[in-house]
Amino acid sequence: MTERYEPFEVNRAAGSGGRRADTPLTARCGVLHKMKPPRAGTKESFMLEKSSSLWWLFAAVSVAIYLSIMFPGMVNRQQKIWVSCGPAAGFIALAAFSANYDWPIVEILPAYCGMILGIGLGALGHSKGMREFMIWRKENPGKPDEDGPGGAWILQMAFTLPVLLGGAIWYMNTH
Repeated sequence: MTERYEPFEVNRAAGSGGRRADTPLTARCGVLHKMKPPRAGTKESFMLEKSSSLWWLFAAVSVAIYLSIMFPGMVNRQQKIWVSCGPAAGFIALAAFSANYDWPIVEILPAYCGMILGIGLGALGHSKGMREFMIWRKENPGKPDEDGPGGAWILQMAFTLPVLLGGAIWYMNTH
């Protein structure tokens, strides 16, 4: 049996954010998603809700993991400052997206955690290679990065970032 997706009317009442929780569909960024009520005693009821305030804790832990992995690969204070601006810049982008699309910021935090962890875990175990690259970059400021010593950390980051961010986006759209 195939499910039918019925069109719905958007509730413009104050504080509703343009969405209705009691309708069969909700629109987010121009994409229609079917809403499922939580069922007690099922596997889905054990998943953390995307609107849970625990996502703030997960975001803070993700930033702490990111910084603890990235800092050992940096060789000077300027590089450490630059790396520490990454989570702040990501959060500013997240806040702008949330404001633009009227999407609660707490519901987008899984993507933020996936992005921060994807970058951090992409460098996990490669602090020596990162340090070599950062030393070369400090000694050769005008040369393109492609001329520097390559690193397996770049390939690992190119793999982990899409996997974790894709998993977070999948989670956001299904739960």
